[in-house]
Amino acid sequence: MTAPYIHPELQCLLDQAPIRPLLTHTTLAQLRVPTDVRDSTVYFPQALPAICHNIDGPGGSLEIYEYRPSQAPESEAALLWMHGGGYVMGHGKDEWFGALFAEMAGVRVFSVNYRLAPEHPFPAALDDSQIALHWLVEHSTKLGIDPARVAIGGASAGAGLAAALAIHNRDVAGPAVAFQLLLYPMLDHLHDNPAAYKEVPRWPRATSLKAWEMYLGATGATAYSVPAMASDLAGLPAAYLCIGEADIFLDEVCAYAKRLQDAGVVQKCQTYPGMFHAGESLGYDTSIGRQMSHDYVNALIGALLS
Repeated sequence: MTAPYIHPELQCLLDQAPIRPLLTHTTLAQLRVPTDVRDSTVYFPQALPAICHNIDGPGGSLEIYEYRPSQAPESEAALLWMHGGGYVMGHGKDEWFGALFAEMAGVRVFSVNYRLAPEHPFPAALDDSQIALHWLVEHSTKLGIDPARVAIGGASAGAGLAAALAIHNRDVAGPAVAFQLLLYPMLDHLHDNPAAYKEVPRWPRATSLKAWEMYLGATGATAYSVPAMASDLAGLPAAYLCIGEADIFLDEVCAYAKRLQDAGVVQKCQTYPGMFHAGESLGYDTSIGRQMSHDYVNALIGALLS
């Protein structure tokens, strides 16, 4: 395997970061413990509190964490957010991205604490996300949300889940969605392309394949679990995609963006040389990390607030 170029500022952070084991059933508990410490005061002066909404979900009580912009708490634009973590890690109380989009984009963020694999394989996460979308739109008047300005989005697996939600929501004639914000989305369970075989940091092919195995469980892969398998992308909401060039998802994301375009969906896909998977989150105070964050925040502003 060949190693791609890593931006020097990010390489310095990698050199200091703890080595993460490959994902297995044995290491899953260890990997579920967060290790990256991100200082949100780089972007905003104080932590943003989360408001927890408990709704009736397919598997029982479903938590949705709301983050409101401190300067515009009554903003009518909303982002339904699905956190990252390979479908097997992470939590809906996503204080980093929740605060980031609330404070920098001026939108209200509703982050879904969807059920995780392998305890809850597909379709649990998709079912939770679809219910959350229905709840958000059906309660828009009470929440003070403009249902015409609701976006869905996520990072990594959360972005893959958002892409799957867009497809499923279209097929079931669900609530209107204004925009998809897909940050380095996890779209293809095969990872059989040149980029996927490169020796990359943080999220290598072996770990991703294991995550897909845990997520899919005994079910076969379909467009609702693996968006890259969708045969028809027409009629989906406009989308913004971004991906680092040192990410195993690079080829898959670019291919999906091209297919969206061919299907008549307005899309923009930005790539970043030297950026590894979710590198802007670890390298939030680097020049390339700031640029990537600035770009996707502006994409959301352009879609919901312009």
